[in-house]
Amino acid sequence: MDPKFQTSRVMHEEHVAVLALLERLANAMRDHSPQSPPDPLPDSLMRLLRELPAVIEGEVGRHFDFEEQHLFDLMIEAGDKENVDLLVEQHDQIRPVGTRLAVLARDALGNGFSSASWAEFSALADEYVDRLGTHAQLEEATMVPLLDDILEPEQDNELAETYRAMP
Repeated sequence: MDPKFQTSRVMHEEHVAVLALLERLANAMRDHSPQSPPDPLPDSLMRLLRELPAVIEGEVGRHFDFEEQHLFDLMIEAGDKENVDLLVEQHDQIRPVGTRLAVLARDALGNGFSSASWAEFSALADEYVDRLGTHAQLEEATMVPLLDDILEPEQDNELAETYRAMP
């Protein structure tokens, strides 16, 4: 896919990046039994634990906020309310899973995993991979092409600047 507008391009690039991260997370979870935490934690898992909170709270949170505050109304105006309702529902399901996953990742960096925290982390990681992966693929198939169809160049410039300015 080669989106023609800055806004659709950045949404696409972030989807690609998050799908790559989710693949790494899924692979890490497949490499370890959910019943017992790896001890010691392998370097690859340590890198993921350091990266996850920043991605979940920063990049994914910012991405969701931008969509909800600036893109979904445009999609509704274009007649895509049903899809927007589904995307909002998915955001509402993904956010708490991500929040808890980030907490567990931070705690594990400082304290390692207990059997219980590892089991919870494993289950939430699998759920996060499934939910956010499905969500990103849906947005790639629906939202990104729609933005390329409905945005005007000046509107795209304003949206792109707004997104760059978001914390």
